[in-house]
Amino acid sequence: MKKSIVLTAFIATFSCLNAQETDRIATAKVSNTSGDSLFTKVDVMPQFPGGETALTRYVASNYHYPSVAKKDRLEGTLYLSFIVEKDGSLSNEKIIRGIKGGEAYNSEGLRVIKSMPDWIPGTLKGEKVRVQFILPIRVTY
Repeated sequence: MKKSIVLTAFIATFSCLNAQETDRIATAKVSNTSGDSLFTKVDVMPQFPGGETALTRYVASNYHYPSVAKKDRLEGTLYLSFIVEKDGSLSNEKIIRGIKGGEAYNSEGLRVIKSMPDWIPGTLKGEKVRVQFILPIRVTY
């Protein structure tokens, strides 16, 4: 029995979603009390320290396959959303689509996101900005 965690389509975050979901997410407006704008596409996207390879390694080594998985053997992709703030910290971490019937899998993905170190913030026209990011994680058994 082999288990694996695969980080999928990291850079093309919206390519994993269907067109309707992409439009809904890309055009979503987020209001907040600070008045800071929230972007989904910027000149330089936020980056995990060390790049895509480091992000893949981080997720793979920190996602602990739930113990119920030995019995359930569920597979699927969970989509996690978060905001990379101007200082690189992460906020508003949430599951936007989980693995059906796999709450333990989904909770573990959220735990991994919340434990990540600060990212390199995204920039727009040379200024650091808040960027919404969607990270798909493929879980296979």
